[in-house]
Amino acid sequence: DAEDGLRVNLEDPDDPGVPFTMQIVEDGAAKAAQEAAKASKVILAVGCCPTINAKEEIDRSTLALPPQQENLIRAVLKANPRTILVMLCNYPYTMNGLEKELPAILWSATGSQDMGTAAAKVLYGQYAPAGRLNMTWYQSDDQLPDINDYDIIRGKRTYRYFDGEVMYPFGYGCSYTEFAYSDLKVTAEDVNVFRVEFDVRNTGTLTSDEVVQVYACPPASRVPKPLRQLVAFDRLKEIHPGETRHVTLSFRSDELRFYDTIGGKLMVETGDYEIFAGRGCLDPVLKTTVRIFGETTGTRDLGRRLKADHFDEYENLELVEGAYDLTAAAPLDPGKPLVLTYRDSLFPAEASQCRLLLTCEENITAQIYADDALIGEFEGATSSWVEQAQFRENSLNEGTPRPTRWKAVWTDVAVPLTKKPDSTKPSALTLKISGPVKLLAIRFV
Repeated sequence: DAEDGLRVNLEDPDDPGVPFTMQIVEDGAAKAAQEAAKASKVILAVGCCPTINAKEEIDRSTLALPPQQENLIRAVLKANPRTILVMLCNYPYTMNGLEKELPAILWSATGSQDMGTAAAKVLYGQYAPAGRLNMTWYQSDDQLPDINDYDIIRGKRTYRYFDGEVMYPFGYGCSYTEFAYSDLKVTAEDVNVFRVEFDVRNTGTLTSDEVVQVYACPPASRVPKPLRQLVAFDRLKEIHPGETRHVTLSFRSDELRFYDTIGGKLMVETGDYEIFAGRGCLDPVLKTTVRIFGETTGTRDLGRRLKADHFDEYENLELVEGAYDLTAAAPLDPGKPLVLTYRDSLFPAEASQCRLLLTCEENITAQIYADDALIGEFEGATSSWVEQAQFRENSLNEGTPRPTRWKAVWTDVAVPLTKKPDSTKPSALTLKISGPVKLLAIRFV
């Protein structure tokens, strides 16, 4: 502990051990900085280690570099600005601005026994690097939601949905030479397959590979879509200085499918899609637009059963186990209201009730809105909707007390509509439910 120092006992688990304190006899960062100051250039290696970072049974608590490594980098860089950082790690880091101070960073995932040789060949110019990041490197933990929030669309996770400024984007990577892209053409080979062609020329002085990438950007839609999506890529081997390589790639339109909560299926939406080729997801060197034919999203028929988990927007939601092969919507925090919104909904012309298939052992309040208009309210618990069953006397064991009510069950609660919704055009149906509820489905009758 803080007063007695660290106690160690390797033999008897009941022995309190002998306390001892650690005394630092040499500052490793200071020693490294001292040596770095004597050198013309410095190669400094850092990265993941199971004793200080994540491993199979331990998660990282932050994207930041371990403090010891950040302090080491800063000390060495201050002593010698001509410092190349070699990062060997299997996941992205945040670097607290160090990436702007370092003249060069060489990154690699942990590799085989010959990884050191491969890194040395890159560092000494015997090989031109052409690797590309397969993950987004964010600037800070604050740019991401809680790690247990798996809604990547709402949380704007990954290169597909993140719209902030990143440290290094998905697909990013530098080389010792430069490449020029030209003459982009996208043609439809058939209804589902598109061919992408363009030229890549090595305009530098070294032979190198180039990883070309093709992305599709869907048109605006009722449904949240990716900002961009990788649909094709290729690694072009050993392009010599001055050489032009013709690239032909293809992608299928069904790679752009999304789940339509109205139709309850995967679909490609008809529209004009921007196609771009470049060196990464934020580097659209060549762009064009193509028309992709698929389907159009329809409207919800509220006269039919609407699954509760097929919403467009939500607040305070947790998806939990339900019944009848349906997933239930429940409040993440029972002290706050659960809000579900279903856009493009058509109310039946003669609807007088909203049927909510739900369960709740305690009283809840439910409010139903068509756009911003309140059209129905409910207060109660499903346990109070099911009266005691009439058992035959011979069906009860002797001495077993007869229950006064059943435990709360899944019940089709009928909520009278206090205001007639507009049935001539699509509206947004919104449910606002307060209390510990599990909701399976909605229907208007």
